[in-house]
Amino acid sequence: SASATVVTTGGKFGTNALQVNYTAGDGATIYLSPGNSSTVTYNAFVDPTVGKEYIVSAYFKAGTATAGASGLKVRWDTGPSTYVETGTTSVAVTDQANYVRYSAAVTVPASATGNITIGVVNRNAANNTVYVDGVQIEQKIGGINTPGSYSMPGWTSIDGGIIRTGAIQSSSQISVNG
Repeated sequence: SASATVVTTGGKFGTNALQVNYTAGDGATIYLSPGNSSTVTYNAFVDPTVGKEYIVSAYFKAGTATAGASGLKVRWDTGPSTYVETGTTSVAVTDQANYVRYSAAVTVPASATGNITIGVVNRNAANNTVYVDGVQIEQKIGGINTPGSYSMPGWTSIDGGIIRTGAIQSSSQISVNG
């Protein structure tokens, strides 16, 4: 079984993070949606074209010293109170000092409606804790399995190293000597 708490210190982005405690049993999954295990609820919508691929990612940090398997999964709505899960990853989260980003490619299954929720898996030894921050899902482009940059909600980041343009305009005057 598992429990989750939002902690207000030690997040990767800002101060908050999700603390997932694994207490006993055959692993634990905390779904990032309203409701509980007896009610299937969803918190996001993606294009439900069968075979379309997405990358789900998050930053993990170990809260206790015992190494174990953690990961992410996507629960796809397939009809009234039915679902399919994909993308369970099994990575050893051992770094207690730094957040490490993990990701998994997932494919839209047959009969998916596009409603999804993301699950955080903590299969570490009993009485173990992981911290999670920066959860993201994005469409996979081509053969690239690497997730894109994470930006906190309300923030915009532009990587100027990959922008190609015929002109750049600014409201500031810039002097270039050369």
